[in-house]
Amino acid sequence: MPVSVGSYLAASRDKYEVLENIQRFAITIPMMFFGQDAIEKRIYKFFDKKFGSNLTTGNSIKTYKEIFAETTNQTKNLKSKNWSIALAFLINTSLMAAAVGLLNRVATKKRYIRSQKELFANKPFENQVLKWQNGFHQKQYRRQLSQIT
Repeated sequence: MPVSVGSYLAASRDKYEVLENIQRFAITIPMMFFGQDAIEKRIYKFFDKKFGSNLTTGNSIKTYKEIFAETTNQTKNLKSKNWSIALAFLINTSLMAAAVGLLNRVATKKRYIRSQKELFANKPFENQVLKWQNGFHQKQYRRQLSQIT
């Protein structure tokens, strides 16, 4: 794991790509180790109710060895266990993908706004023209939209 993280950072083309990789690993590494465990027990309880199985006993969840050792409800327990593992994996993977995308979008937008403010900070005339153009296009677009509807 440390070698792959280090190689991603070393292969980055610029400082922005390094920041993106750091953000990605800051989300994915904890989610890989703790994310599935955090949601797994709730999913097991849900499928216990849905399929009529009994995988959750107190704070522990039955393993495959325990399921194969019992003679009653073996098929229900296997079905519940397989569905629980698949759904927990799907939810965890989806959350990682969504979190990385959203964080990258927010961070990129903040960097862009900050760079635009720095670019026009010492140029009051260009800054006023930019504000005027943005306001003009928005008002013109609203007028055209109101005429259509």
